[in-house]
Amino acid sequence: MKSFQEALEAYASSPERSDLPDFYSFIQGLEEHFAGWQSGLAQMPEELREQLLEIEERVGQGYIDCLQGAQELSESPDPGLAQVFLRLHRQHSQNLFHFQEEVWRLQGPTPLAGINQIFWAYESWMDGANHQEYYWHCIEAERKRLLYAIETPGMEVELLGCAGALREALEQLLRVAGGPESESLLDEIQRMAHRYAELLGPEVSPNWLAHLEVLLGSEDETELHAFVWRKLSELHSLSIGVDELLQQVESALVGEKGKELQGLFEEMTSALQDLLENEGSSLDEIREIDEDMKKARQDVLGLLDAQGRLACPKCAATVEKGLKFCPDCSFRMLQQVEQREQLDLAAAPEGNSANPNLVYLQAISQQFVDGQIDRQAMEAEVGRWRQLLAAVPGDARLQSQLEQLAEAVERLQAWVDTPSLASLTMIVEEMERALHEVAGAEVK
Repeated sequence: MKSFQEALEAYASSPERSDLPDFYSFIQGLEEHFAGWQSGLAQMPEELREQLLEIEERVGQGYIDCLQGAQELSESPDPGLAQVFLRLHRQHSQNLFHFQEEVWRLQGPTPLAGINQIFWAYESWMDGANHQEYYWHCIEAERKRLLYAIETPGMEVELLGCAGALREALEQLLRVAGGPESESLLDEIQRMAHRYAELLGPEVSPNWLAHLEVLLGSEDETELHAFVWRKLSELHSLSIGVDELLQQVESALVGEKGKELQGLFEEMTSALQDLLENEGSSLDEIREIDEDMKKARQDVLGLLDAQGRLACPKCAATVEKGLKFCPDCSFRMLQQVEQREQLDLAAAPEGNSANPNLVYLQAISQQFVDGQIDRQAMEAEVGRWRQLLAAVPGDARLQSQLEQLAEAVERLQAWVDTPSLASLTMIVEEMERALHEVAGAEVK
């Protein structure tokens, strides 16, 4: 018997009403799942909930959208609508998994979400849940992730040794059943995970070259090696993403630009390795390669956009047009903007399009993160938002929304000092909610 998704995919590709799945059971099951998820939220510590607000809202809206979409399909079956629903449901599943990963990362016994997932699966299995197979899956997934990291060029010796020991402990865990031996190994893995995370260091920030320059002037070689390796790992991951992208897109021009980008990844990898091996190396070559990489990535994204396709700026995965978030890494996709007009807050979006002020803000912020515009231009955009707010007539009905916008603009000013795509997403989503009400009232 076909699953709900398999039956709906069959209907979407060959619209035979006999292929329609059982919507009633699906909707009932999704409602129960939604209720269970909300019940789990209610039991979480308040401080944990505060750190999950962004992804929690995304998942909650995903449940609502999926329930509404399934109801509409059950009442008026349509192959085109079925395709839209399938994309929506896949995105919701990705967001739900990302939410759970964040819970594991924030609440588990180690700083590593994948290791915490193993602990959760083991405890569930020991408590009587049917999670033994899932437990093995979690171990294998983390073992492969570590193997991939070890194969990334440039890993510092101590970090390499720690990663290798952690992988060996996971392989040993695969060979034993639950009980005292497993629990002893899990205790050892917990200690190793803390050390591995400590050596791994923080995520690579968008203004990574400035941080690299600071590290080169310090005497802490361990932190420098860990930071460079994180960048090498990021390049390796992007290179794999571009490889997969080129296999999916049949275009000689995209292929040519993609290969050019792959060559720049290799040049940057070589330059970073040389930086570690030769004291007193200059960052000039690395800066030049970084500029070329940014241009090549923009060229590839532009060509894909012209063909009606998108690639995620963060992980290079192919993203269908119209999707708000990348299905692979949940990054909020930035919209393209053609005209850089000065728009007031009364400019309401047309149809389902985004507010034009936010479209412009997202575009110029992305350019700032990519180094295409300077700090002065970004601060001018912050100033423009202050002027927009000052021009809104006083209205008691909108006091709360305008205060939220003012607070978000101040956070945007602070963001200029430490720009990151993740924190930009949170600021933009807060502004989007407040602007929806402000623009509606202005139109009235």
